[in-house]
Amino acid sequence: PAQVVSTATDTLMSLTGYKGGATVVATTTPAVVTAGKTYRIQSVTITYIAITTAGTVHFTLRANTGGVVAIGSPTVQEWVIGGPAATAGVTQTVCIPIPDGMEFAAGTGVGVSMQGFGATGTAAAVGYGTVALNGYEY
Repeated sequence: PAQVVSTATDTLMSLTGYKGGATVVATTTPAVVTAGKTYRIQSVTITYIAITTAGTVHFTLRANTGGVVAIGSPTVQEWVIGGPAATAGVTQTVCIPIPDGMEFAAGTGVGVSMQGFGATGTAAAVGYGTVALNGYEY
């Protein structure tokens, strides 16, 4: 996944998807579950890379059962990851297995938003984030 710098505003990430063996062009709304299918996420991998200050990035998995996901779509899950030091390039990666899977019905839009926070909890651009949703449709 491409690194995206965090911002002080909760913003949808541009994700690249794969369906039927073909790449879906990177967009903030890449995943609407195919008609007649169910999308099952089996794991999530998140990485944070510090710019120059201490901070965290808040990732929000969102879903819209009525179609395309947007900021304000219901929250499914949230994760916060940060750097242990205020040094450029300090990196942390978290892999979150979901053994039973997290399922989304046909027509549901799925997306991830991201917002940065400084050491004092103030919204700010503090680092880069990447997220990978690993799953499949059946």
